[in-house]
Amino acid sequence: MNYYLKLFNFYTQEREIELKNKNVDVSIIKNKVMYFLKDVFTKIIVSVVVGVCCGFLAAILIRSVSFVTDIRTSNPWIKLFLPFFGVLIGLMYNKFSSNNVFGVNRTLQVLSNSDLEFNEQSYESSEEICKFKRLNSPILIPITFVATTLSHLSGASVGRLGACVQLGNCVSEFIKNILDKIQTSNKVSVKIIFLIGLSASVSSILGVYFAGTIFALEVVFRKKLLNNYKYIKNSFEYLFLCLISSFIAVKIAKFFGATYTRYKIFNFPGLSTVNIFKLVVSGVLFAIVGSLFVVSVDLVKNISKKIISDKTFKRASVIRTFVGGILILLFVLCLGTDKYNGLSTDLIKNSFFGEVADFDFLKKIILTSLSLGMGFQGGDVTPLFVIGSTFGATVGKMLLLPSNFVASIGYIGVFTSATKLPITCFILGIELFGLKSIVYMMIICAVSYLFSSKSSIYK
Repeated sequence: MNYYLKLFNFYTQEREIELKNKNVDVSIIKNKVMYFLKDVFTKIIVSVVVGVCCGFLAAILIRSVSFVTDIRTSNPWIKLFLPFFGVLIGLMYNKFSSNNVFGVNRTLQVLSNSDLEFNEQSYESSEEICKFKRLNSPILIPITFVATTLSHLSGASVGRLGACVQLGNCVSEFIKNILDKIQTSNKVSVKIIFLIGLSASVSSILGVYFAGTIFALEVVFRKKLLNNYKYIKNSFEYLFLCLISSFIAVKIAKFFGATYTRYKIFNFPGLSTVNIFKLVVSGVLFAIVGSLFVVSVDLVKNISKKIISDKTFKRASVIRTFVGGILILLFVLCLGTDKYNGLSTDLIKNSFFGEVADFDFLKKIILTSLSLGMGFQGGDVTPLFVIGSTFGATVGKMLLLPSNFVASIGYIGVFTSATKLPITCFILGIELFGLKSIVYMMIICAVSYLFSSKSSIYK
């Protein structure tokens, strides 16, 4: 070992002498190298810290939602209080977040804004960014937890990913403030911190490593990567840091008791001409259903805001959630079943065995559109998985394909159509269903993306 150290010292001394002979200031090179190493080390540490925090919060959120879901299942009468839970959610956001719910779309809008490069000056001075900072204060962490668990306890048809991303935003903002106080140099870009938080949040709530990483990059840079070399160059750095935070977040979430359900494909049909044609037809149908979901949620939001506008009513958001709670309750009572409330993950399980009704997907779309459109908190990813798998099982009956196979490609196909993130969805399909599904996922993601509408759940 001493021999190698002496050899290294001899080599560095020789290099210094050589550089001095060429009139090169060695101290400047040393300072640049040290700055680079310190910068890399700082970013890796930030990635780890963000990953730990997001993984921990995701585990609490997953376990909390599971806990309140069990309570609601054991006590069906709780859904009768759904309108009043909606009022509580609206009042909390009115009081603590300046009458605004700062959701995933707003986060993505700020992160992908071409006029804001997220340098320190623009971050402090821009009105949009200042608003972003206010709406991601640590106080929103307990509010997001309470609002999401109340939504699931009452039986609103919502998911968890949107809430988890909001928690990741709060974590990122908190860590950014700490870095501003303790750092004098090597400041980490604000964009990097929030990208790290976004990827860690998505990965930890879904239990996937690579799909969460690609999600953060694709949803923010999907247009810029095609037109600007600078973003392609920087994306490798973002990819490395996001992958670290995603890996740490999932491991921490599992350590604190988060569980993830996985489904297997037992019957892969052969890639004959007829089956490929059936896959293409399935992809087109999944694109239509995904687009229908996006349009339905937007339609409910727009109609509710026109009828119960902020200009007409003092606390319009509270009234909207109350009215929405009444509409959801009436719809559930008309259906005569609670299986569409909450996450409805039992429907996914049943779809893989072909045990679903033909219009289960449509009922879930209506209930989720009312829940999200009227202001209940959670997310739309899990409902999309439910819609996709149940519709897939229905398509399987029509096209004479194995139910668990079509449920799996529906799971991914509808999600691709609604998000317009084909690369993320392709990787997600492989992570969830294995390498054997790679060709099928490629076809479904491509077709569902190409035939989907221009609108997306991520604006």
